[in-house]
Amino acid sequence: MNEKFRLFTRRRAAILIAFVLIMSFLGVHFYLYLMDIIDSVAKHKIVREAEEATEFYYEELSNEMHVIEFIGSILEDDREENQEENLKRVQRAIESVFRSEPSILIGVMNGESEAVYGERIPPNEYDGLLSSMTGNDGISYMPTGAFLFSHAIIHGDNVAYVVYAIFSKSYISKNHSLDIIHNLGNIALMTRDGDEVLPFTNVAEEDKAFFRSKSVMKTFENIRDNHNLEEVAVEKVKTVKGDMYFYNAQIENTHFMLNGVMKYEDAVGYAAKVPLVVLAVYVTLVLMTTILSFFLIITSVKAGESVELKKAKQEAEDASKAKGQFLANMSHEIRTPINAIMGMGELITRETNDAKLQQYAFSIKNSATQLLTLVNDVLDFSKMEAGKLTLRNDPYYLSSVLTDVNVMIKSRAEGKGLVYQAKVDKTIPDELIGDETRLKQVIVNLLTNGVKYTMAGFVHLTIDTVEKGEDYVDLRISIKDTGIGMKPEDVAKLFNAFERLDEDRNKTIEGTGLGMAIVKQIMDAMETTLEVKSVYGAGSEFSFVIHQKVENWQPIGDYEAAAERAVSRQESYKPSFIAPDARILAVDDTEINLKVLAGLLGPTRIKIDTAISGRQALDLMSANRYDLALIDHRMPEMDGMELLKHIRYDEGNENHDMPCIALTANVVAGVREMYLRAGFDDYLEKPVSGMRLEEALQKYLPKEKQLEYVEGDNKEDNKSVSETAEPSTESSEIKDLQDAGYIDIAAGIEYAGTEELFIDTLGFFRDAIDKKADEIEELYLGERIEDYTVKVHALKSSARIIGAKDLSEKARLLEEAGKQGNLDYIKDNNSDLLEAYRHYKEVLKNI
Repeated sequence: MNEKFRLFTRRRAAILIAFVLIMSFLGVHFYLYLMDIIDSVAKHKIVREAEEATEFYYEELSNEMHVIEFIGSILEDDREENQEENLKRVQRAIESVFRSEPSILIGVMNGESEAVYGERIPPNEYDGLLSSMTGNDGISYMPTGAFLFSHAIIHGDNVAYVVYAIFSKSYISKNHSLDIIHNLGNIALMTRDGDEVLPFTNVAEEDKAFFRSKSVMKTFENIRDNHNLEEVAVEKVKTVKGDMYFYNAQIENTHFMLNGVMKYEDAVGYAAKVPLVVLAVYVTLVLMTTILSFFLIITSVKAGESVELKKAKQEAEDASKAKGQFLANMSHEIRTPINAIMGMGELITRETNDAKLQQYAFSIKNSATQLLTLVNDVLDFSKMEAGKLTLRNDPYYLSSVLTDVNVMIKSRAEGKGLVYQAKVDKTIPDELIGDETRLKQVIVNLLTNGVKYTMAGFVHLTIDTVEKGEDYVDLRISIKDTGIGMKPEDVAKLFNAFERLDEDRNKTIEGTGLGMAIVKQIMDAMETTLEVKSVYGAGSEFSFVIHQKVENWQPIGDYEAAAERAVSRQESYKPSFIAPDARILAVDDTEINLKVLAGLLGPTRIKIDTAISGRQALDLMSANRYDLALIDHRMPEMDGMELLKHIRYDEGNENHDMPCIALTANVVAGVREMYLRAGFDDYLEKPVSGMRLEEALQKYLPKEKQLEYVEGDNKEDNKSVSETAEPSTESSEIKDLQDAGYIDIAAGIEYAGTEELFIDTLGFFRDAIDKKADEIEELYLGERIEDYTVKVHALKSSARIIGAKDLSEKARLLEEAGKQGNLDYIKDNNSDLLEAYRHYKEVLKNI
């Protein structure tokens, strides 16, 4: 029995030993297999990242090609009689834009490789330049470490000129540093011959000798030789620093490549621990029962399913974000060619009397206008869907909203033979507080739909009061039409984006299907609901109730007359005080802002000194004692913050304790606290109203210098606008400009202070356009983005002062792009801004 037991024991022991040996053998091979998989995944990841990095860096270098493409565009004219003048223009452009940039050398050679401007560079010494002599663009490396960019200008079938630009090594290191490339370890830029162009990035002091060693360079050379035809080649190498991945990544269409080194641990990350962990688990699993193993398998499957669900959810969220970004980007991109199309159509209209061409131009304008409306809908919807819709809470005149709505809708309705009528409860207060722009957008969208889908009959707008409180009013706004109506089942689909109802019936009516989706988003933000009543074939009624605070309870009465009163209210202005003995300093780099300040404060009889820079302000303060200073923030050379430090801390400055008020268009959240922390006494948003400005001055000017204004005192100063302004805003030219959307008379008078000053400001704005536009363009071409941002900031403010809202908004967006370093947005939209800005010279020529 014992013998049998021992035999049984030996057999079990042998089986156990055999089992352990087999499983150990399998375990080792499984461990090695895992190591190979991890190595393959790491190499694949490096290849993918390196490919993206070379594409990105090639685009980085290609951006510099725009410099010589701009120069080359002047030489594209192939008429023989213009060649000499074109070369002179090239010379002037180069000397004007690049004279202050020693890091960039521009030159021009003809098709025979003879220098026509700058120095001659032998083409056969540089592959890129030689390629340009055959009609292609090229990038070469020079022994000095500089980069040679070359661009061919072709006349007919031959290369007429080659424009080249040499960017110094310091320029390349500063503007095209490899630090912008991440997740690839230590990277160096080298030629395909092994010359180091830019040294390895992120190298610790103790590792510098390693990266300079011959063994490292030899490793890269071996990879180039072994993988000559591969765009990206990776090899795992044992070094004195441990296992590392060495890789070469060729930059397409250049003589350069990215050479990099990644530590094994950085490349594989946590996966490096996976084989050891798996081996330990494997040994443990050998000792477990089949049931436990089965349980672990089921658990693993469930865990895998959970990961897949999370991954699918994340992918869906990413896709939604990508869609929104795509819509916003495409809308912006499409606007530029649309504006060009509309501009060319207008030029055709101006320059031809041919009836057929005039008809073609008219068709171009109508089609482009429709397309622009569709693009605006897409852009608006993408912003709202991204959660960026915010409502303003500002005072506005309901009469002005109705006047604008009528201008946009009435002619359109009457053009279709429809009766358009706006019925407004005369007891509604005219001055309300809310988001005028979004309210107008909702009403116009609903009225536009009414006109669009009504073939005969009427479209009516009705506004009446639902409820009044101590400081608020609830308005019911209704749009009713005798149009085609909707089926009951279609009403539920009304707010679906990009979906149009009854498509077969309405296929001749233009639209994106976005209008009602946008209305729904605004309604939700306003915390109200759009009610829809519709009878198929008979018409529809859309209505909603909006809660608005009341600024002034004076009833609107005849809203058209109320709109005129809102514009003319400035005539009854009286200063809240006078201070003939007070003296203040206004500092702003935009002359039009200083002129407006002087006009706003003119009735107070305060003495005002102006300075267009921080340096000039300090000079004035060294010679004068001031009671207060109004200081702009964003100015070139010395901004408002730096000027404030000089005022407060410069030795011998007698004005160090005077009140200083920041007067700026910077209105983002938290900005007031920022200025107060910096040492300003107060902060005013630009453009500032005369009333708000006077309130601030009353608070900070010495009380003994403030006198009560007496009616009739100094009658010359207090003449009514109607007695002094010439021309008046009642003139047809000014009204036409407002009707065309170029200016806003009410806003302009509010910002300028008086009608007379508003007219003067329009002329001042017009006369400064050439100089200011050239300055913006020169800063853009010179890529002086910081100064460029300051200039478009100033344009944003001055455009807002004359009520040029669209121009001001274009400038604001470019200012934000400049602050964020978004060069792509600036490049895409700068020409649009300058075209719109310079167009105002023609618009305001009769003012």
